[in-house]
Amino acid sequence: MAVLYLIKKFRIAIDETPICIFIDLSKAFYYVTPQGQSTSGSSAKYGVSSAKRRDSSAKLRVSSAKHIKGEDKVTMCADGVINEMTLQKKHYCPAGCRCEGFTIDCYAINLNSNISFNPSVEILAGLLTGRYPVRTGVWNNEDRRAVFHQETTEGLPHTEVTIPEMLARQGYKSSLIGKWHLGVGYNREYLPLHHGFDNYFGIPHTHADCPCEKCFFPDDNCTSQDSCNYSQAPCQLMLGDEIIEQPVNLIELAERQARAARSWIQEYSCTGTPFFLMYAFLHTHIPNFAGKRFRNTTLGGEYTDSLAELDWQVGEVMDELKKSGVINNTLIIVTSDNGAALGAVTKGGVSGVLRCGKGSIFEGGVRVPTVAFWQGRISSGISTEFLSQLDIWPTLRSLSGSSPDDFNVILDGFDFSDVLFRNKKSTRSSMLYYHTKPDPRFGPYAVRNERYKAHFIVECEESCERSTSQSDCPTTFHDPPLLYDLLLDPEERVDLSELEEFQQIIQDMTNLRLQESRKVQFAKSVLKATNDDVQLCCDPGCQPFPSCCQCASNYTEEMFPLNRACHLEC
Repeated sequence: MAVLYLIKKFRIAIDETPICIFIDLSKAFYYVTPQGQSTSGSSAKYGVSSAKRRDSSAKLRVSSAKHIKGEDKVTMCADGVINEMTLQKKHYCPAGCRCEGFTIDCYAINLNSNISFNPSVEILAGLLTGRYPVRTGVWNNEDRRAVFHQETTEGLPHTEVTIPEMLARQGYKSSLIGKWHLGVGYNREYLPLHHGFDNYFGIPHTHADCPCEKCFFPDDNCTSQDSCNYSQAPCQLMLGDEIIEQPVNLIELAERQARAARSWIQEYSCTGTPFFLMYAFLHTHIPNFAGKRFRNTTLGGEYTDSLAELDWQVGEVMDELKKSGVINNTLIIVTSDNGAALGAVTKGGVSGVLRCGKGSIFEGGVRVPTVAFWQGRISSGISTEFLSQLDIWPTLRSLSGSSPDDFNVILDGFDFSDVLFRNKKSTRSSMLYYHTKPDPRFGPYAVRNERYKAHFIVECEESCERSTSQSDCPTTFHDPPLLYDLLLDPEERVDLSELEEFQQIIQDMTNLRLQESRKVQFAKSVLKATNDDVQLCCDPGCQPFPSCCQCASNYTEEMFPLNRACHLEC
C-alpha cells in the first residue's frame, strides 16, 4: 500500500544552514508538498531489480524562510515499493529516460533509518495518531486477526486524535484517497469521514480481502489467486460513506484516483483552503493490477506494470500541484507500511541486504526509509537519523502552527522538523518493537536505541527463508537478548550478545526495554470482534450473502470535476 499526504499552510522558521544528511532508501516514500518540482507520470519501461544497500552522504542546503502557508501531502507505498522504484529507475531506465513521478527521490532527503510496524493496519494507526498501535487497540494476538477484515465489527477508536482532526484546528481540510483499512463498523461509523477527513474516495479494506476480480487490461484475471478471499464480499469503492461500485473496477482505479486527487487539489487551491491529502495506494500489494495505460508496458511484467501505474499517479499529483500554483508551499512525504513480502518472490518481495521482511521485526520488516520533499527548503541527500512514522504526527503539528498544549494526548512520536531544516539530531532515543500479533504477557519483542537493537523474543526466525512456512517456526526467548550494532551491521548478521565487552550494553538495553514498556498500556483490542453481517453490501438483504453484493457502477467523472475555468481565475 502507498500513502500520499499533502498539507497546505505551514508556519515554519527555517535556518539558512547547510545540512549533512544520510539515508538509505529501503522501502518507503513519504510525500508532502511545500515547494517542489512538478512532474507528469512516466511510461518508461522498468526492469525488476533486487534492492541494494546504498551508503552515501550529501551536503544539503536549506533556504531561509519566513512563516509559510502551505499544503501537506503524504504518500505510502505497500510492501517495499519505494526501494524497488528507485533502483529500477536508476539501473533499468532506457537511454534518455528521465526521473518522473517519483521525482521526489531526485530532489529530496531520503531518511534511511525510519521505523514502521507490521502489518499495514498498525502503521496506519500509528501514523495517523502518533501512538504505538497497542495504545489505540489496533492489535490482536489471535490467528488471522492481526488486521481489520470485512467482518471486523470495530475500528480505530473515536477517542484517538488523528492528523486530520489535529490539523482541522488550524483550518485545514483533509482528504483520503485509496485504502483506509482501519475499520468500518455496523453503521459505517469508523470510516474516514468519522475520523476527521472531509473527503474520502477509495476501498475501506485491502483488495486482498475480497474475491479476485479482473486485474489487468483489457479483461485479464488476477494471477495471485491465493492472495484473495473468496468467502468475503466483493470489494467496495466508496465515496464518503456511500458505496458507488461493487465490485471495484481495479483496471480503472488508478485513473479515477488520480482524477479525484487533481479535482480536490484544484478545489482547495481555487478557494485558498489549506489542505492535507493522504494518498494510500493499493499498489503494489498483491494481487497486482494495472490498467490500459501500463498493461504490458514494462520489462518486469505484472509487478512492474503495477509499479509504473503507481509512479504515474504520483506524477499526476505533482503535475496538478504545479498547475494549481501550490507546489512551492507544499510539503511532500512518502513512506511505506512495512518491509517486502518475501513470499511474493516474483511480485517484488525483495528486502535486499536487510534481514527478513514483512511480518518480522528484523530490519527487513520494519526499516522503511522515508522521503521528505520541499523544494528550496529541503535539498537532496541521505540521512541515517533515528526516526519513526510515529514522528509524523508531532512534526505536522509543529509545522502547522499548533501548540502541544492544544491536545491532551500521550504521543510516542517526536517532532523531527529540526532534522529536516536545521541539521540537528533526532530527539528520538528509543523504539519498542511489538510483534505482528502483540501479546500483553510478553510486551515488546525488541528495543532499539540510537545505535543498538536487542531482540528478546524472536518469532519465526527461520521465516526469513522463503522455503520455510510459518508453522515451522517456534517462538524463541533469548536471554541474553540478541544484540546488533545497527551502525556497523544494519543487516543484523553479527550477534554481539556473547562478547564480554558488550555485557553492559546488554544490561542497558534490558533496562531500556523495561523502562519504556512500562509507559505503554495495551488498550482493549478492536480487532477481535467479528460478525459476517457487518460486511458492506450495495444490495442489503440479498442472497446468497455476501457474494450477491454486486451492483451496477454509479461512478461518473462528474464526481470529480476538473474545473479549468475556476483554476485559471484563481
